[in-house]
Amino acid sequence: MTNTVDGDNLFKLIGKSKTDPLVREFLNKLGIRDQALSSSSVWTYSKDGIRIGFYKEDIIDKIMLYDNTYSVNDKKFAAYSSKLPKNLTWNDTKSSSILKLGAPSKDNANYMEYDNLPVEVVLYYTGSRIKSRLRGILLRFKHCIAGDCQNGEGIYVERDGSRYEGEWKDGKRHGKGKLVYTNGVTKTGFWETGNYRGQDFFTSNGLYDLLGKHKDSEEVKSASNRQKKGYQQIHLAYDHFKYVFNNNKLRFYFNDYGYLYKVAVNKSGFGEVSHPLTEKVTPYSDQNYVAYIMGSPYKKYTYRTGSTWLYKDQKFDLRVQFTKNGIMDGIDVTLNDDDILVDASKGTCKTGDCQNGFGELISEAGRYVGKFKDGKFDGQGTMYYSSGGYYKGNFSKGMRDGRGTYIWSDNSKYIGQWKNNQKHGVGAMYYQNRSRYEGQWYQDQRHGEGSMYYPNGEHYIGAWSYNSQTGKGTLYKTNGQKQIGIWQNGRLKTAL
Repeated sequence: MTNTVDGDNLFKLIGKSKTDPLVREFLNKLGIRDQALSSSSVWTYSKDGIRIGFYKEDIIDKIMLYDNTYSVNDKKFAAYSSKLPKNLTWNDTKSSSILKLGAPSKDNANYMEYDNLPVEVVLYYTGSRIKSRLRGILLRFKHCIAGDCQNGEGIYVERDGSRYEGEWKDGKRHGKGKLVYTNGVTKTGFWETGNYRGQDFFTSNGLYDLLGKHKDSEEVKSASNRQKKGYQQIHLAYDHFKYVFNNNKLRFYFNDYGYLYKVAVNKSGFGEVSHPLTEKVTPYSDQNYVAYIMGSPYKKYTYRTGSTWLYKDQKFDLRVQFTKNGIMDGIDVTLNDDDILVDASKGTCKTGDCQNGFGELISEAGRYVGKFKDGKFDGQGTMYYSSGGYYKGNFSKGMRDGRGTYIWSDNSKYIGQWKNNQKHGVGAMYYQNRSRYEGQWYQDQRHGEGSMYYPNGEHYIGAWSYNSQTGKGTLYKTNGQKQIGIWQNGRLKTAL
């Protein structure tokens, strides 16, 4: 066979259509194919020692070159007589091939693979020994043209020309990437095990997209990594550890299980998110305009420093903050507890009965050992959180409920009553800074009658309202003096 398209020029045929001039020249030189050994997707030329595979009966997907030892259906092939790629010859052995092409990316007995060439090349030999002779060459479409398309970052091209550039895990698109179709349409965002999950957080996707995601998820990591410092585990004064990401525009709050349950957006962050409210209001909108856009709230709270309006949006709770002058100051969006609870469906039952009985459940949130009912934590149990702390006590319908002890990773400790995962009732909180509060709680806040003992030796006994001394109380100072009176937001307002 005489052919000008040979040697390394064969690489140029892979991925091209039958209508391409170079392909047409090549096929014309080959002439008539063997009809009995051919199909619409594989054309065979036994007299020329070559077979051609097509993708969707049009695009050349692979080319196989043979020596004179190959046969199909008892029909013996002639050796491919034109120039072979990379100056190989049928007299080459495994050892001489390595001298010409270098070390293969994969060496398996009677064949070697090379993925550092313009197309994927597989060389077949008569045996597994180093002196075994070359008997076949497979050229096939190379999908991963750059980087690591298994576990890392790489560029992957489909046979139709579409192209993905981004992150991979276990050979699937996973993480942040960009997919460009042949018609020019581009899809940018996040993938999870090969499936597209949404656009770039938070600039083009909705405000709710990350809520309910675990702190170790690809979406949360990518959202935080876009910022200079990402999210950090920080300690809030007189509160337990929270995983918080804060860039003075957005703040992420993660629950004990590590799931994002609240996103707080201040007025300078409105441009960071997409939501019907942030798209229609400005940082200087007042209460009248917000009421016009969203309607009347179902509840209002008024404070010394401003006010808060509460709304429901499907399974989300919205809290809209205003300054004391009635100007919008920020938005908190919270996911309902039922949507971020851990149950048997979100983990692996390692031992026992994790539906209705006593068992051990392992999940990304941590490890639970205790009683179950309908697949949820129910009864006495211990939850070892991935954050490092643990809770031992009573659960009800998946939530801390009843009496129990929570010890955080900084050795802060609460012993007392719980309701719906929150400190609620009577309990004692021992803080990492050596402060101690003993008294009443309401929805995770010091509320009612209680005593606070501070590290400097002072202590306050009296009324509390939403974490601040409010009402009648007495502050006992280290010098023996006492401040008795009516307190408001932590300050003595009227001495008695």
